[in-house]
Amino acid sequence: MYSTLQKLVAEFLGTFALIFFGAGAICTDQYLHGAGGLGLLGIALAHGLAIAIMVSALGHISGGHFNPAVTIGFWVTKRVNTVDTILYWAAQLAGATAAAFLLKAVVPKILGAPSLWARRNSREIFRAGREWLSKQ
Repeated sequence: MYSTLQKLVAEFLGTFALIFFGAGAICTDQYLHGAGGLGLLGIALAHGLAIAIMVSALGHISGGHFNPAVTIGFWVTKRVNTVDTILYWAAQLAGATAAAFLLKAVVPKILGAPSLWARRNSREIFRAGREWLSKQ
């Protein structure tokens, strides 16, 4: 049986890896977009492989949740008590935050933060909508 601290460290590391490699794949795709980036398949593979490897490596210690939504599912079905749920969430949020800060330190400044299509093009969408409405 593993101690609570060991379970929390496993959740921290698993969530860290999921966010670092998953979000890192998105940043890499954004950076290499003009040169044939990873694409959706590469990003999905990065997320899938990260979760698969972490669950294989650490799942026997903590259950391999690595996501607060999974943890709440375990809590709702009473497989994890309330105190452990809150501690798991704290470990998962700390792991995700640490991964995000490391990505921010590692990713080139020229790349900046990845943006969603709708956000980048929202002004153009609204402008086109206004033009269309003005013609009506």
